[in-house]
Amino acid sequence: MGSLTPRVPALGISSDYYIGDPPYTAAPDPQALAAAFHTHAAAGIDTAEITIRGGTHFEYMFIPDPAFTATMRGIDVAAWYTLAWFDKELKALPSADRRLLANRWRHDARGAQVDIAGDGNLYSAYYRSQIAIHANGRLVRCDDLRAGCVLLR
Repeated sequence: MGSLTPRVPALGISSDYYIGDPPYTAAPDPQALAAAFHTHAAAGIDTAEITIRGGTHFEYMFIPDPAFTATMRGIDVAAWYTLAWFDKELKALPSADRRLLANRWRHDARGAQVDIAGDGNLYSAYYRSQIAIHANGRLVRCDDLRAGCVLLR
């Protein structure tokens, strides 16, 4: 099979861990989850890759059992980006760009309340969370949402 050319926008939401993985003993490649992001961005198609800090495969549903580990706020991050993405790409709602480019998840008060170190930044410290979208007629790109970018609001 030859290489594929992206034609439609793509949102990826990932987590630091899969299921029950031990903590990292060395930092992984920060771009390891970003291949699709880079392919879409190079083609000029709206794309984002959001990675939840400390997250697992169970971020995307509520299972009231401690055996199914997840963060306290990952489900909210996933819902926020999914809804904003659909509002942008399917409904063309102007408010979607503001939500996708918000600094909101870098300074989450509730996330800080439940984090042992008080860190309210919910983006992965291991893997890059990145976005490249067309907003207000121009390309807006941030290659490290955790660190932040001037264009974020």
